[in-house]
Order: sequence, then structure tokens, then C-alpha cells
Amino acid sequence: MQKLTYLFLTLFFIGAADLHAQAKFQVDTIEDAKSLPVFYTGLGHTAKTFSGRNFLKHLGEGNKWTVDLTNVPVKEEWTDLLDPTFSHWDKFIGVPHVSVPLPADVPKSEDVHVGTPLGVNNDPLGVFTMIREGGEDVLKVRGQIYGGLTSKQEYGDYHLSLQFKWGERKWEPRLKLQRDNGLLYHCTGPHGAFWNVWMRCLEFQIQERDMGDFFALAGANAFGITAGPQENKQGTFQKGGERMGIGDHYGNYRNTRSTDEELGHGEWNTLELYTVGGRAIHVVNGKVVNAIDDAHTVINGELVPLTRGKLQLQSEAADGYFRRVKIRPITEIPAKVLEAAGL
Repeated sequence: MQKLTYLFLTLFFIGAADLHAQAKFQVDTIEDAKSLPVFYTGLGHTAKTFSGRNFLKHLGEGNKWTVDLTNVPVKEEWTDLLDPTFSHWDKFIGVPHVSVPLPADVPKSEDVHVGTPLGVNNDPLGVFTMIREGGEDVLKVRGQIYGGLTSKQEYGDYHLSLQFKWGERKWEPRLKLQRDNGLLYHCTGPHGAFWNVWMRCLEFQIQERDMGDFFALAGANAFGITAGPQENKQGTFQKGGERMGIGDHYGNYRNTRSTDEELGHGEWNTLELYTVGGRAIHVVNGKVVNAIDDAHTVINGELVPLTRGKLQLQSEAADGYFRRVKIRPITEIPAKVLEAAGL
């Protein structure tokens, strides 16, 4: 089989000739190539950018890391993701319902799944705002327009912890339905992939009496650990249960939580997400309630691992509050959590 050669640095970097010899990988298959480390920069790619010494140093150090010539130690402490300036986040606001009090020239829709979203960082009603409560920063989600508070950074292999409680108000188009929200993870691709607002993603459901359910949205897929498919093609998490494909590729979308661990209305619930590689475990108030494995997308009929992505906190027609949203890197899920999930 023809060898595939990967060079992670080009000659525009000072000293590249020597590094090229060390930075050369030879692999036999595409699968081998997928295991190689990747350095990604979201900075601009203009001619002026590439003439800057700082940017060239940025590229050089990053590419040295990809070929294991240098090592960047991973910080193990928690990073707080909430602050008054939303420094870790962008706001994507979807299509306003016709009942929303906005100027007549703002596009609205009876069906908020179609129409023109307000877009990135265009939040005229303050759907996402920061308040102070009990001496700490709290994210207030007004819910009046569907939206996603979207992390600027992608994350993989982490332990995420947050607290959430419900407010009082509900809005159209869910005025007569359960209060709904969600933590979306491994979010990739464009905004609006699902219901014209959220990205392709996996979901840790935050809905009244359904807290901890798993959803696979807009082309994301995974294998749920279930008690077996039900008549509606959904599964229910069961420790040591069967693997069942969940997502568009498998014709279903949900694996419900094993037990209802949600606290009473207005009480703070502690939600934790552990994810390493394509595996994820949902924990509600200290109890493992769901688990999935081998998350993936499907491209040209081939399963492509889905192991990282952005985070999104939803606005979905109900008041809600988030606090103590924090994340830390991990290299493995704690043994006691894996054992509770039967993995």
C-alpha cells in the first residue's frame, strides 16, 4: 500500500529544514493518520499574518508539539467559564416567535424552526445576561427566543460541572409544555444545523423531569447503553445494558435517563459531564443517569469519531439560571464513575 507522508511544518518557518527531518511521519492507512496529533490555529491567514514573527513562532511551537519535540503540560485545575463580560462565549440567537415584542422590521415566525435567525452576538432582549446572586456570577437565561450560548473554544477530554435551576416564566412556542433547556457538547459545524439555531451536537438534556436524557442532533451519533429499544425506537439507560445506535444514522435520537434525580422547582441541581474520546457519562446530583460510547458522525458512509467540540447552553422558551460552570481536563474518567455506568 502506498505510504502517506505527513509534514507538519513548511519552509517558511526559520529552522524548518532541520525540523522537517524530525517531523516526518509515515503511515500505512488513513486510520493510522487519524491517530496523529493535530495543531489547529484559528488565527487569520493573510499574507500580513504570515510575515509576522510572533505568528511564525506560534506556528513553529505548535508544530513542534505535533511531532512530540516539545510537550505542553496540561493544567489540571478548574477553569471558571462564567464572568460578567462573557469572555469565554458568543451568543447565537435564533428566530423570534411572532409573539416576541421586537420592532416590526425584525423577521419573526410562527414556526421558529424556520425563518431568519438574529445571529451571532445580536441579543436585543438580553436572552443571555449575567447577574450577581449570593455574591457570585450567575447566568440568567430568559428563554424568550431560542438561542445557544456558544463557547469560543472547542473542548475534548474533560470533566464539566455546573449548577442549574428553573425560573418561573415560559414562552411561546412551549407555553403549555415542560420547561426545557440543555447542555450541548461536542458541537461542530455551523450554527443553525438543528432547528435553525443549534449546532450539530450531543445533548445532556435539561428538561423538567427529563434531566440527564441523551439526544444526538443534526448528524451527531453515538451508541447508547440501554435496556433495549422501545416501540418508539428510543432507549433507556441501563447499567451494563445493550449498545444501541442513536442519531440520524440509526433512525432515532434519544436515550432516556435511568432515574429521575432532579430536585424540586427552584432548587439548584448539580450536573456533571465526563467525556474522554467518544465516551460520555451524564451525572445528575451525584447519580450516574446516562452513558454513551463511540460518538461519531458519518461522512460518505464512513464513521468518523466525534471526540471534541464547542459547548452550547440553550435558551428554549423557559427562564433558567446557570452558576458555577467550570471545566477541567482529564485523561481518563474516574473508575467509580465508569463502574456506576457499567463501562
